[in-house]
Amino acid sequence: MSKNDEKILQLKKKIEEKRKQLQSASWFSPKTNCVMSFFPGKSVNIHYLTVDEIRFYLAFTHSLVLSAKDLGMECPKVGSFSIQDFRDDLQGKLDHMLVSAKRKQLEADEKELANLLSLEKKTELAIDEIAGRLD
Repeated sequence: MSKNDEKILQLKKKIEEKRKQLQSASWFSPKTNCVMSFFPGKSVNIHYLTVDEIRFYLAFTHSLVLSAKDLGMECPKVGSFSIQDFRDDLQGKLDHMLVSAKRKQLEADEKELANLLSLEKKTELAIDEIAGRLD
């Protein structure tokens, strides 16, 4: 086995560890209907926002929540949902999107590493896998 094969196998183990860590990440479970209507005639569905748009609306809703606190008011509502609930949903959606992007990157890295393995090592791993299924 070459030095590169050893390093590739170590990196694949790191990828597997990171994948396990990401498994514990919670799914996006919204508190609202995910449709924000903060401005007359304009509705925004959280599910169709980009990461940058989510960050904008997250900052916007956060400032509304803080302003209400500073003014001694209850958190304002849009429809039947509080701005805090929309803020929480935006944060949850952002977290979900970032975890999904990390998972995709790990899959791409794993595929690239598999292609870099030497033919000898690929053959050895395939034989070991077959032997494991036969036992």
